[in-house]
Amino acid sequence: MRQKVCILTTNLLIVRFFLLPHIKALSAKYDLVLVVNVDDADFLKRMNLNIKIIHLPIQRYIAPGSDIKVVYQLCKILLKEDISLIYTVAPKAGFIGMLASWLMRVPQRLHIFQGEVWATRQGFWRSVLKNVDRMVAFLATDILVVSPSERQFLISENVLSAEKSRVLANGSISGVDTARFKPSPATKAEIRKQFQIADDDVVLLYVGRLNRDKGIFELLNAFANLDSAFLKKAHLMIVGPDEEGILNNLPTLAKSITERIHFVQYTEVPENYMAASDILVLPSYREGFGVVIIEAAAAQLPAIGSRIYGISDAIEEGETGLLFNVGDHKDLVSKIETFIKNVDLRKKMGEAALLRCHQKFSQSLVVEATMAHFERLLG
Repeated sequence: MRQKVCILTTNLLIVRFFLLPHIKALSAKYDLVLVVNVDDADFLKRMNLNIKIIHLPIQRYIAPGSDIKVVYQLCKILLKEDISLIYTVAPKAGFIGMLASWLMRVPQRLHIFQGEVWATRQGFWRSVLKNVDRMVAFLATDILVVSPSERQFLISENVLSAEKSRVLANGSISGVDTARFKPSPATKAEIRKQFQIADDDVVLLYVGRLNRDKGIFELLNAFANLDSAFLKKAHLMIVGPDEEGILNNLPTLAKSITERIHFVQYTEVPENYMAASDILVLPSYREGFGVVIIEAAAAQLPAIGSRIYGISDAIEEGETGLLFNVGDHKDLVSKIETFIKNVDLRKKMGEAALLRCHQKFSQSLVVEATMAHFERLLG
Protein backbone atom coordinates (compact mmCIF):
# COMPACT_ATOMS: atom_id res chain seq x y z
CA MET A 1 0.00 0.00 0.00
CA ARG A 2 1.37 3.39 -1.00
CA GLN A 3 1.98 6.02 1.64
CA LYS A 4 -0.16 9.14 1.53
CA VAL A 5 1.33 12.64 1.28
CA CYS A 6 -0.57 15.89 1.82
CA ILE A 7 0.60 19.11 0.16
CA LEU A 8 -0.90 22.23 1.74
CA THR A 9 -0.65 25.76 0.38
CA THR A 10 -2.76 28.90 0.20
CA ASN A 11 -3.62 29.37 -3.48
CA LEU A 12 -3.43 27.94 -6.97
CA LEU A 13 -0.77 30.42 -8.12
CA ILE A 14 1.76 28.72 -5.83
CA VAL A 15 0.70 25.35 -7.22
CA ARG A 16 1.01 26.50 -10.83
CA PHE A 17 4.32 28.33 -10.50
CA PHE A 18 6.19 26.17 -7.98
CA LEU A 19 4.60 22.84 -7.14
CA LEU A 20 3.50 21.17 -10.38
CA PRO A 21 6.90 19.53 -11.07
CA HIS A 22 6.92 18.07 -7.55
CA ILE A 23 3.30 16.93 -7.82
CA LYS A 24 4.07 15.08 -11.04
CA ALA A 25 7.12 13.34 -9.55
CA LEU A 26 5.64 12.55 -6.14
CA SER A 27 2.36 11.20 -7.55
CA ALA A 28 4.29 8.45 -9.30
CA LYS A 29 5.35 7.01 -5.92
CA TYR A 30 2.87 8.29 -3.32
CA ASP A 31 -0.85 8.91 -3.06
CA LEU A 32 -1.14 12.70 -3.05
CA VAL A 33 -3.76 14.90 -1.48
CA LEU A 34 -3.55 18.58 -2.42
CA VAL A 35 -5.26 20.86 0.10
CA VAL A 36 -5.64 24.44 -1.12
CA ASN A 37 -8.06 27.36 -1.28
CA VAL A 38 -9.37 26.50 -4.74
CA ASP A 39 -12.24 27.62 -6.92
CA ASP A 40 -11.31 25.24 -9.75
CA ALA A 41 -11.05 21.71 -8.39
CA ASP A 42 -10.55 20.15 -11.85
CA PHE A 43 -7.54 22.14 -13.00
CA LEU A 44 -5.07 19.35 -12.17
CA LYS A 45 -7.12 16.82 -14.14
CA ARG A 46 -6.82 19.07 -17.20
CA MET A 47 -3.07 18.62 -16.81
CA ASN A 48 -3.47 14.82 -16.65
CA LEU A 49 -2.70 14.77 -12.92
CA ASN A 50 -5.22 12.48 -11.30
CA ILE A 51 -4.72 13.31 -7.63
CA LYS A 52 -7.17 14.17 -4.91
CA ILE A 53 -7.74 17.89 -4.32
CA ILE A 54 -9.59 19.26 -1.29
CA HIS A 55 -10.78 22.84 -0.89
CA LEU A 56 -9.77 24.55 2.36
CA PRO A 57 -10.73 28.24 2.81
CA ILE A 58 -7.29 29.20 4.12
CA GLN A 59 -6.54 32.94 3.91
CA ARG A 60 -3.17 34.44 3.09
CA TYR A 61 -3.42 37.05 5.83
CA ILE A 62 -4.11 36.80 9.58
CA ALA A 63 -7.79 36.18 10.29
CA PRO A 64 -8.12 34.69 13.81
CA GLY A 65 -11.76 33.57 13.62
CA SER A 66 -11.38 32.02 10.18
CA ASP A 67 -7.99 30.51 11.04
CA ILE A 68 -9.36 28.58 14.03
CA LYS A 69 -12.09 27.08 11.86
CA VAL A 70 -9.55 26.18 9.17
CA VAL A 71 -7.30 24.40 11.70
CA TYR A 72 -10.31 22.34 12.83
CA GLN A 73 -11.26 21.51 9.22
CA LEU A 74 -7.70 20.50 8.39
CA CYS A 75 -7.53 18.25 11.48
CA LYS A 76 -10.58 16.37 10.18
CA ILE A 77 -9.03 16.05 6.71
CA LEU A 78 -5.73 14.71 8.09
CA LEU A 79 -7.52 12.20 10.31
CA LYS A 80 -9.77 10.95 7.52
CA GLU A 81 -7.00 10.69 4.91
CA ASP A 82 -4.46 8.92 7.20
CA ILE A 83 -1.55 11.13 6.08
CA SER A 84 2.04 9.91 6.49
CA LEU A 85 3.68 13.25 5.59
CA ILE A 86 2.42 16.81 5.24
CA TYR A 87 4.37 19.35 3.18
CA THR A 88 3.44 23.02 3.67
CA VAL A 89 4.37 25.86 1.32
CA ALA A 90 3.76 29.56 2.19
CA PRO A 91 3.89 31.13 5.69
CA LYS A 92 0.18 30.89 6.52
CA ALA A 93 0.01 27.31 5.25
CA GLY A 94 2.99 26.51 7.43
CA PHE A 95 1.32 27.79 10.60
CA ILE A 96 -2.08 26.17 9.92
CA GLY A 97 -0.56 22.96 8.59
CA MET A 98 2.06 22.41 11.28
CA LEU A 99 -0.41 23.11 14.09
CA ALA A 100 -3.11 20.79 12.73
CA SER A 101 -0.69 18.01 11.81
CA TRP A 102 0.99 18.20 15.23
CA LEU A 103 -2.40 17.90 16.91
CA MET A 104 -3.24 14.90 14.71
CA ARG A 105 0.24 13.40 15.23
CA VAL A 106 1.10 13.17 11.54
CA PRO A 107 4.45 11.29 11.61
CA GLN A 108 6.36 13.57 9.20
CA ARG A 109 5.71 17.32 9.15
CA LEU A 110 7.76 19.22 6.54
CA HIS A 111 7.68 22.98 5.96
CA ILE A 112 9.68 25.09 3.51
CA PHE A 113 10.69 28.66 4.38
CA GLN A 114 10.73 31.00 1.38
CA GLY A 115 11.12 34.55 2.65
CA GLU A 116 10.02 36.23 5.87
CA VAL A 117 7.42 39.00 6.01
CA TRP A 118 8.80 40.14 9.37
CA ALA A 119 12.28 40.74 7.97
CA THR A 120 11.24 44.25 6.91
CA ARG A 121 8.97 44.98 9.90
CA GLN A 122 9.74 46.68 13.21
CA GLY A 123 8.27 46.56 16.70
CA PHE A 124 5.21 44.57 17.72
CA TRP A 125 4.36 42.92 14.40
CA ARG A 126 7.95 41.87 13.75
CA SER A 127 7.93 40.08 17.12
CA VAL A 128 4.53 38.45 16.53
CA LEU A 129 5.31 37.20 13.01
CA LYS A 130 8.79 36.05 13.98
CA ASN A 131 7.40 34.01 16.86
CA VAL A 132 4.86 32.43 14.52
CA ASP A 133 7.75 31.22 12.36
CA ARG A 134 9.49 29.92 15.48
CA MET A 135 6.37 27.94 16.33
CA VAL A 136 6.22 26.51 12.80
CA ALA A 137 9.87 25.41 13.07
CA PHE A 138 9.21 23.87 16.50
CA LEU A 139 6.13 21.91 15.41
CA ALA A 140 7.73 20.63 12.18
CA THR A 141 9.77 17.45 12.20
CA ASP A 142 11.87 18.67 9.28
CA ILE A 143 12.57 22.06 7.70
CA LEU A 144 13.62 23.09 4.19
CA VAL A 145 14.82 26.58 3.24
CA VAL A 146 15.00 27.90 -0.32
CA SER A 147 18.49 29.43 -0.10
CA PRO A 148 21.68 29.06 1.97
CA SER A 149 21.72 32.73 2.96
CA GLU A 150 18.08 32.64 4.12
CA ARG A 151 18.87 29.56 6.20
CA GLN A 152 21.81 31.33 7.84
CA PHE A 153 19.61 34.36 8.53
CA LEU A 154 16.95 32.23 10.21
CA ILE A 155 19.55 30.41 12.29
CA SER A 156 21.11 33.71 13.37
CA GLU A 157 17.64 34.98 14.38
CA ASN A 158 17.06 31.82 16.46
CA VAL A 159 14.05 30.85 14.36
CA LEU A 160 15.33 27.41 13.46
CA SER A 161 18.30 25.16 14.19
CA ALA A 162 21.10 24.08 11.89
CA GLU A 163 20.46 20.42 12.73
CA LYS A 164 16.81 20.48 11.73
CA SER A 165 17.07 22.50 8.50
CA ARG A 166 18.61 22.12 5.07
CA VAL A 167 18.70 23.52 1.53
CA LEU A 168 18.10 21.04 -1.27
CA ALA A 169 20.43 21.07 -4.27
CA ASN A 170 21.58 24.70 -4.64
CA GLY A 171 18.32 26.37 -3.61
CA SER A 172 14.87 27.45 -4.92
CA ILE A 173 11.62 25.49 -4.61
CA SER A 174 11.47 23.84 -8.01
CA GLY A 175 14.34 25.19 -10.09
CA VAL A 176 13.94 26.36 -13.68
CA ASP A 177 12.27 24.65 -16.60
CA THR A 178 15.05 25.32 -19.11
CA ALA A 179 12.92 24.06 -21.98
CA ARG A 180 10.49 26.88 -21.25
CA PHE A 181 12.84 29.69 -20.16
CA LYS A 182 15.42 30.20 -22.89
CA PRO A 183 16.69 32.75 -25.39
CA SER A 184 14.32 33.27 -28.32
CA PRO A 185 15.17 35.81 -31.04
CA ALA A 186 11.75 35.35 -32.64
CA THR A 187 9.91 36.10 -29.38
CA LYS A 188 12.22 39.04 -28.73
CA ALA A 189 11.34 40.57 -32.08
CA GLU A 190 7.61 39.96 -31.60
CA ILE A 191 7.40 41.55 -28.12
CA ARG A 192 9.54 44.53 -29.07
CA LYS A 193 7.39 45.18 -32.12
CA GLN A 194 4.27 45.06 -29.91
CA PHE A 195 5.67 47.76 -27.59
CA GLN A 196 7.45 49.73 -30.35
CA ILE A 197 10.91 49.15 -28.89
CA ALA A 198 13.88 49.40 -31.25
CA ASP A 199 16.18 46.41 -31.69
CA ASP A 200 19.19 48.26 -30.26
CA ASP A 201 17.37 49.77 -27.25
CA VAL A 202 18.10 48.33 -23.80
CA VAL A 203 15.13 46.80 -21.98
CA LEU A 204 15.15 46.55 -18.19
CA LEU A 205 12.71 43.95 -16.89
CA TYR A 206 10.94 43.59 -13.56
CA VAL A 207 8.74 40.52 -13.00
CA GLY A 208 6.74 40.09 -9.80
CA ARG A 209 4.01 41.56 -7.63
CA LEU A 210 3.89 45.35 -7.55
CA ASN A 211 4.29 46.31 -3.90
CA ARG A 212 6.61 48.32 -1.69
CA ASP A 213 8.48 45.32 -0.29
CA LYS A 214 9.53 44.46 -3.83
CA GLY A 215 11.21 47.87 -4.17
CA ILE A 216 9.08 48.96 -7.10
CA PHE A 217 9.22 52.65 -6.15
CA GLU A 218 13.03 52.53 -5.96
CA LEU A 219 13.10 50.99 -9.42
CA LEU A 220 10.80 53.65 -10.91
CA ASN A 221 12.81 56.45 -9.30
CA ALA A 222 16.08 54.97 -10.44
CA PHE A 223 14.85 54.64 -14.02
CA ALA A 224 13.56 58.22 -14.01
CA ASN A 225 16.93 59.45 -12.72
CA LEU A 226 19.08 57.83 -15.39
CA ASP A 227 21.36 60.18 -17.25
CA SER A 228 19.42 61.56 -20.24
CA ALA A 229 21.84 59.95 -22.71
CA PHE A 230 21.13 56.52 -21.21
CA LEU A 231 17.41 57.13 -20.78
CA LYS A 232 17.02 57.76 -24.52
CA LYS A 233 18.17 54.20 -25.17
CA ALA A 234 16.35 52.49 -22.31
CA HIS A 235 12.90 51.03 -21.65
CA LEU A 236 11.49 49.62 -18.42
CA MET A 237 9.14 46.63 -18.68
CA ILE A 238 7.13 45.92 -15.49
CA VAL A 239 5.28 42.60 -15.49
CA GLY A 240 3.05 41.59 -12.58
CA PRO A 241 -0.19 42.24 -10.68
CA ASP A 242 -0.61 45.67 -9.07
CA GLU A 243 -1.35 44.74 -5.44
CA GLU A 244 -1.14 48.22 -3.90
CA GLY A 245 -2.38 50.61 -6.57
CA ILE A 246 1.16 51.49 -7.61
CA LEU A 247 -0.01 52.51 -11.07
CA ASN A 248 -2.26 55.14 -9.52
CA ASN A 249 0.60 56.59 -7.49
CA LEU A 250 3.51 56.75 -9.90
CA PRO A 251 6.42 58.89 -8.69
CA THR A 252 6.28 62.36 -10.25
CA LEU A 253 9.47 61.83 -12.21
CA ALA A 254 8.21 58.53 -13.66
CA LYS A 255 5.07 60.23 -14.99
CA SER A 256 7.22 62.38 -17.27
CA ILE A 257 8.63 59.34 -19.08
CA THR A 258 5.64 57.02 -19.22
CA GLU A 259 6.26 56.36 -22.93
CA ARG A 260 9.40 54.46 -21.90
CA ILE A 261 7.71 52.44 -19.13
CA HIS A 262 5.55 49.49 -20.15
CA PHE A 263 3.17 47.69 -17.78
CA VAL A 264 1.84 44.16 -18.21
CA GLN A 265 -0.41 43.40 -15.23
CA TYR A 266 -0.78 39.66 -15.72
CA THR A 267 0.79 37.00 -17.88
CA GLU A 268 1.16 33.25 -17.92
CA VAL A 269 4.17 33.55 -20.21
CA PRO A 270 6.80 35.61 -18.31
CA GLU A 271 9.42 33.79 -20.39
CA ASN A 272 8.35 35.82 -23.42
CA TYR A 273 9.18 39.11 -21.70
CA MET A 274 12.49 37.71 -20.48
CA ALA A 275 13.38 36.70 -24.03
CA ALA A 276 12.60 40.28 -25.15
CA SER A 277 14.72 41.99 -22.47
CA ASP A 278 18.38 42.69 -21.75
CA ILE A 279 18.62 43.02 -17.95
CA LEU A 280 16.51 41.64 -15.09
CA VAL A 281 16.12 43.97 -12.08
CA LEU A 282 14.88 42.80 -8.68
CA PRO A 283 15.12 45.58 -6.05
CA SER A 284 13.34 43.69 -3.22
CA TYR A 285 13.65 44.46 0.47
CA ARG A 286 13.08 40.78 1.28
CA GLU A 287 13.35 37.65 -0.80
CA GLY A 288 13.75 33.99 0.06
CA PHE A 289 15.60 33.21 -3.12
CA GLY A 290 14.58 35.29 -6.13
CA VAL A 291 13.58 32.53 -8.54
CA VAL A 292 12.80 35.11 -11.23
CA ILE A 293 16.54 35.84 -11.38
CA ILE A 294 17.45 32.30 -12.36
CA GLU A 295 14.50 32.09 -14.76
CA ALA A 296 15.85 35.21 -16.47
CA ALA A 297 19.34 33.68 -16.38
CA ALA A 298 17.97 30.75 -18.40
CA ALA A 299 16.99 33.35 -21.01
CA GLN A 300 20.60 34.63 -20.90
CA LEU A 301 19.86 37.80 -18.93
CA PRO A 302 22.26 39.21 -16.35
CA ALA A 303 20.57 40.61 -13.25
CA ILE A 304 20.71 43.55 -10.87
CA GLY A 305 19.42 42.82 -7.39
CA SER A 306 19.37 44.08 -3.83
CA ARG A 307 22.24 43.00 -1.60
CA ILE A 308 20.03 40.92 0.73
CA TYR A 309 19.77 37.28 1.72
CA GLY A 310 18.17 35.15 -0.96
CA ILE A 311 19.09 37.40 -3.88
CA SER A 312 22.79 37.05 -3.02
CA ASP A 313 22.42 33.31 -3.77
CA ALA A 314 20.61 33.82 -7.07
CA ILE A 315 23.17 36.36 -8.35
CA GLU A 316 26.89 35.59 -8.32
CA GLU A 317 28.11 39.15 -7.89
CA GLY A 318 30.47 40.31 -10.60
CA GLU A 319 29.94 37.09 -12.58
CA THR A 320 26.23 36.79 -13.42
CA GLY A 321 25.04 40.20 -12.28
CA LEU A 322 25.44 43.17 -9.96
CA LEU A 323 24.18 43.84 -6.43
CA PHE A 324 23.23 47.25 -5.05
CA ASN A 325 22.58 48.47 -1.52
CA VAL A 326 18.95 47.79 -0.67
CA GLY A 327 16.71 50.87 -0.84
CA ASP A 328 19.48 53.02 -2.38
CA HIS A 329 18.10 54.19 -5.72
CA LYS A 330 21.28 56.15 -6.50
CA ASP A 331 23.33 52.97 -6.23
CA LEU A 332 20.73 51.26 -8.41
CA VAL A 333 21.07 54.04 -10.99
CA SER A 334 24.83 53.45 -11.07
CA LYS A 335 24.43 49.70 -11.63
CA ILE A 336 21.83 50.18 -14.39
CA GLU A 337 24.04 52.71 -16.20
CA THR A 338 27.00 50.34 -15.94
CA PHE A 339 25.05 47.72 -17.89
CA ILE A 340 23.52 50.14 -20.40
CA LYS A 341 26.88 51.55 -21.49
CA ASN A 342 28.74 48.23 -21.53
CA VAL A 343 27.28 45.81 -24.06
CA ASP A 344 30.17 43.37 -23.71
CA LEU A 345 29.69 43.17 -19.94
CA ARG A 346 25.97 42.42 -20.39
CA LYS A 347 26.76 39.71 -22.89
CA LYS A 348 29.53 38.15 -20.77
CA MET A 349 27.44 38.07 -17.59
CA GLY A 350 24.36 36.85 -19.48
CA GLU A 351 26.30 33.91 -20.87
CA ALA A 352 27.69 33.13 -17.40
CA ALA A 353 24.19 33.34 -15.90
CA LEU A 354 22.83 30.92 -18.51
CA LEU A 355 25.60 28.39 -17.86
CA ARG A 356 25.23 28.65 -14.05
CA CYS A 357 21.45 28.20 -14.29
CA HIS A 358 21.79 24.98 -16.30
CA GLN A 359 24.50 23.62 -14.03
CA LYS A 360 22.98 24.48 -10.63
CA PHE A 361 19.28 25.31 -10.92
CA SER A 362 17.69 23.09 -13.55
CA GLN A 363 14.27 21.83 -12.59
CA SER A 364 15.31 18.20 -12.95
CA LEU A 365 18.12 18.67 -10.41
CA VAL A 366 15.86 20.28 -7.78
CA VAL A 367 12.98 17.82 -8.27
CA GLU A 368 15.39 14.88 -8.00
CA ALA A 369 16.76 16.27 -4.72
CA THR A 370 13.21 16.79 -3.42
CA MET A 371 12.21 13.23 -4.28
CA ALA A 372 15.30 11.88 -2.52
CA HIS A 373 14.43 13.93 0.57
CA PHE A 374 10.86 12.62 0.69
CA GLU A 375 12.18 9.08 0.33
CA ARG A 376 14.55 9.64 3.28
CA LEU A 377 11.69 10.92 5.42
CA LEU A 378 9.26 8.18 4.45
CA GLY A 379 11.74 5.32 4.30
